[in-house]
Amino acid sequence: TVSSSGLVTAGNKGGSAIITATYNGYTDTTSVSVQSVTTYEFIVEPTTLNILCGETGTIAAKFNTKTDGVDSWQTVTDKCKWNTSNSNIAISIGNGEVLGGNTTGTTTITATYPKTNPSYTATTEVTNSYAEKVLTGITTSPGSVSQPAGMTSSIKVYAHYSDGSQADVTSMATVTPPSGEDIGSYSNGVITHGNSVTSTTWTVSYSTPDGSVLETSIVVTNLEPIPIAIAATPSAITMNVNSVAYFEAYAMLSDGSIIQSDSLTYTTDATEGNLTIEPGVDNDNLKSVKVTSGGKVATHTITVSCDNGGEEISTTVSVTIQPEVVTLTSIEFDSLGYTMGQGGNSYPKVIATYSDSTTKN
Repeated sequence: TVSSSGLVTAGNKGGSAIITATYNGYTDTTSVSVQSVTTYEFIVEPTTLNILCGETGTIAAKFNTKTDGVDSWQTVTDKCKWNTSNSNIAISIGNGEVLGGNTTGTTTITATYPKTNPSYTATTEVTNSYAEKVLTGITTSPGSVSQPAGMTSSIKVYAHYSDGSQADVTSMATVTPPSGEDIGSYSNGVITHGNSVTSTTWTVSYSTPDGSVLETSIVVTNLEPIPIAIAATPSAITMNVNSVAYFEAYAMLSDGSIIQSDSLTYTTDATEGNLTIEPGVDNDNLKSVKVTSGGKVATHTITVSCDNGGEEISTTVSVTIQPEVVTLTSIEFDSLGYTMGQGGNSYPKVIATYSDSTTKN
């Protein structure tokens, strides 16, 4: 602008202008050039940032070229060099991302633009803290179990938190079977399968420190009982050739019941009929195994076995066949009485009987 006294005052914008003077019909002109004013500003936004350990936050670096009062901002985040005063608290991982470390506290992250001199710097204060863990639910591992009646299954109960962590709370959890006869029982991580062959849903609950109760469920299946052991008594038999002996055999099932001898399998290494086996024979009101020996002196093994659902379990009975020892079993006269004359003589016959049914005078 030009005042009436001829004072020329520059405005706030660079450029040039023509000033014209007029006097008594005469004019003249002159040019006035005003220099442009440029300022620079570099910032990081936000100037404070709160993040959680192990999580990320975002910051941005901006550069402003201000010419004659007109702003011209540009984002230069990826063109900066970034540094932190404490990398254990937080670090810049590029493109404006800040990663919270394992240590809580506050650190200063500095951005330098451009990366070489001359350059501008700006900072932001980053506070890193632990997340407040919130209990979100419970689960069991495994989610279902299946075993024969009388057998056991081990489970774990886990509490899950909002930060992705989990805790084993098996010892503090309650596992309750549904109502029903002989469904099963639970104690400190172990489910004992009941004798009722069925599949049921059990309730799993955990009381939180704040008094609330979280629940989930687990499916428990009780299968048919299986043999878990075989017994034979006596386990060793000594018998004569061509004689008979007996032993008891049974299998104990997982539910505590037993399988009688006639439901088991018997094999022997005896050949040529020197040993025959007949299970399920009544002997003193018991279901016994009858063993009949042949005429050959030998030692044999009887294997008693059954299948327990994929595997064979067994026990053995040793049988020793020895020669028959012939023993005297009785003597008797050949007559209940004799009649003879006075002065006469007689030889009463005495008959000896032996264990092999032979007799001798």
